[in-house]
Amino acid sequence: MLEDEPDPRRRLTIAGALWKLVRDPVFIECLERTKGTGTMVAHINQVLWLDDERALDFLTGLLPADDEDNRKATLIRLRSLLRHTPFRRVADYAIKRHSEAQGAGPWALGLLNRLESGISLPPDKQNPPSYYRRRLQKPAFRELMLEAIHASNKSPLLDW
Repeated sequence: MLEDEPDPRRRLTIAGALWKLVRDPVFIECLERTKGTGTMVAHINQVLWLDDERALDFLTGLLPADDEDNRKATLIRLRSLLRHTPFRRVADYAIKRHSEAQGAGPWALGLLNRLESGISLPPDKQNPPSYYRRRLQKPAFRELMLEAIHASNKSPLLDW
């Protein structure tokens, strides 16, 4: 069934089910194949199913290269200025296109922040990518994050 499925989203869904049932490594292969695609955004929480250091390494690999996204901040300010005009939709579209171009990086950053803090933080309150690249090199911090991943997999809300 998996081999016959052409849609990468469905392939990842099937592979995720196989991972949950029998820890089939095809799930890891599917994650790697969708790493740079929009499919990863929809399935970012499934990375936590790995339930080990591979999840941390995978999420770190998705992080944006830069700490600040000046273009998005500018677009959000523009949208605020245009909020009561018909041009707000143009700003919304530009923000959406910019976010799609960023891929899963901002989502991975949000997920790492949520694992560390235990709550969803707004983008302006999140730790930057460099913080996680630096801190995840330290064994104590990795252990803390792994405990958060284990806890998220044991909770009834597996996909937050």
